[in-house]
Amino acid sequence: MKRLGSVFLLLLVLSGCIPTVPLNDRAMVRAVAVDLLEDGTYQMTLQVNEAADGGSQASSPEQTAITETGRDLTELLSKASISRGKQMFLGSTRLILLGERLAEKDILPTLRFFNATQQVAPTIAVAVVTGEAGELIRAGEKADQFSADGILDVLHKAQEAGYAPASRMLEFFSQEESQDGTPQLVLLEMERHQSEDSSSKTEKDAVKVSAETSSQEGEKTTRTADKLRVSGTVLFQSGQIAAHLDPTQTRGLQWFRERGRMKSTPLSVELPEGDLIAAKAYLERRRTRVRLENDRPLFTIQIEAKTAILELPEDLEADWKAQVETLQEQLITSEIQAALEATMREGWDPCGLSRLVRQQEAGYYWDHRNEWENWLSQSAFQVEVSCQVAHTSGTAQQRE
Repeated sequence: MKRLGSVFLLLLVLSGCIPTVPLNDRAMVRAVAVDLLEDGTYQMTLQVNEAADGGSQASSPEQTAITETGRDLTELLSKASISRGKQMFLGSTRLILLGERLAEKDILPTLRFFNATQQVAPTIAVAVVTGEAGELIRAGEKADQFSADGILDVLHKAQEAGYAPASRMLEFFSQEESQDGTPQLVLLEMERHQSEDSSSKTEKDAVKVSAETSSQEGEKTTRTADKLRVSGTVLFQSGQIAAHLDPTQTRGLQWFRERGRMKSTPLSVELPEGDLIAAKAYLERRRTRVRLENDRPLFTIQIEAKTAILELPEDLEADWKAQVETLQEQLITSEIQAALEATMREGWDPCGLSRLVRQQEAGYYWDHRNEWENWLSQSAFQVEVSCQVAHTSGTAQQRE
């Protein structure tokens, strides 16, 4: 008991020596955007939550954007702390945005900086932004949809639909450190829409409006909100952008990649008569195998999906369900093949197929590991897709 009491006493003494920062002296960073300027310097934009009017941050946080420029990221964080008179706390950061110019040159120093910062979790989301990344953070001061939470909501929905990969720092470095891997990140783009009228609404209200008409001196104008959209995926080599995938090619990869997060995705097909059938597909099972054929890898990709019909016309043929299933299978197959042409045929391996070859055909892998790009581009792929209409929200009337 005396030893136990001594341990507690020692812990109490040591805890008093640990420096602490009062909550009101911290600026909680929610998102970070890093851009490379034309002169080679960095620009860092922070979305921070600060206590308002001296109150606690938990009760009355204010969201602001801080922008600093300098030669290195450590200097920029120090400048931000000095300008606000508060310590920049990265422990609550949920998102890192990288500008397009930075991604075209080299993002590795930036990501390694945050990866080495103990406050930042390795599971943090990372995205590349078309144009300037800091523009998104500054837009978040006027519209919640561009806040860290708003951007993450868009990203998560796109992942569930298959239009975005698992875009986290953890996966990026896992693929970067693999000799055969191809790192990838989601590509975001903000579509700006300028207002044509001079109404009395504030700029913040104008940004939030999705489609508003107003009348001034007999004239009617339309104001459309700025929008954030997922433009696809960017593949990296040595920290630089090497290739772009559009959303359809991205979804093609998510159908069969081992760690894809796709839960449901819209899947519309058109019957020969011109009738459009709208559905959502739910991935039930994926399996990829490899064997050698004619001294080259043959990958067999098997996909099983169930679909829920959401919109369908009336007066359908008796075999409409079988027709729909066949068309859905063809659509999924075409998306996978398009993704294969854009990646594997070019020697890129964003799905980690080298690991599969190492597991199932170890001898072949070790004999060819130094020429991975060449033999991957020459590999054969067999795609097998099975779709089953499991649910119909409406009632289809059969043609006589």
